[in-house]
Amino acid sequence: MILNRTLWVAILSGVLALFQPPVDAAPVAADPAAALATLARQYHDAQARLDPGYTATLAGDNRFDDQPPLSVLDAHVERWIASRR
Repeated sequence: MILNRTLWVAILSGVLALFQPPVDAAPVAADPAAALATLARQYHDAQARLDPGYTATLAGDNRFDDQPPLSVLDAHVERWIASRR
């Protein structure tokens, strides 16, 4: 009796799976190297905005020289934590 019930559940699950809509796969980048370069650039820019003195200026990126260095103000710490999520 248990085997029959298990068999029917398996068959019913298989039949129901046939009628499920297909799951769309994540889009694949045409050029993985370009996608990685874009991701690295976005990461560096975000780090440079958060800590302009260490990340940007020492790396030779002067776009953020007018911004104050990393601080421990609550708003800055919250931005830093949010960027890590």
